Amino acid sequence: MHEARSTRSTAARGDQKSPLLCGRAALKGGDLDGAAGHAFVARLITARPFLPGVEGIWVDEWRRKLQELRIRAVECMADVQLERGQTSAAIQSAELVLGLDELRESGWRILMRAHAAAGNVGTALRAFERSRLTLHEQLGTVPDRQVSTSAGNPWRFHREQCHHGSASAALRHDCVDRRRGCCGL
Repeated sequence: MHEARSTRSTAARGDQKSPLLCGRAALKGGDLDGAAGHAFVARLITARPFLPGVEGIWVDEWRRKLQELRIRAVECMADVQLERGQTSAAIQSAELVLGLDELRESGWRILMRAHAAAGNVGTALRAFERSRLTLHEQLGTVPDRQVSTSAGNPWRFHREQCHHGSASAALRHDCVDRRRGCCGL
């Protein structure tokens, strides 16, 4: 029990031993297995209820911190899934992020990238429209420039998967002209 609390505390503080930080570092270093493992641990730790039945400002603050870490862990998992060409899993992860915080624009970007990587450009555009409506209805604002740029060019994500991805990714996405990055859409 003490070990679980100490791990949860480490994750919430953002120490260098945090599974989430280790996962992000592994992802940047190209270690997809390490990134997936660390992100999975962070997701499991932060998904547990924190002091159920206890109320107070400090408890609410810890719950918010753990919720943020959970979201970041799921986003890290989605990035790994996209790198591996696991578009269905990445879509599910992005939807989980949006279920936890539907105003999180990074979640919308991941969702659009995943749909486009799966070759579903129309669905990527539909995700943009959902993000636009959600942000407008709840905050009276529009998606940030990165989300809008992603939505304005969803084919880019599909081409990047083929052009920069593995040989198997290129075959899955029917790349026909690797020099221009043109895919069979």
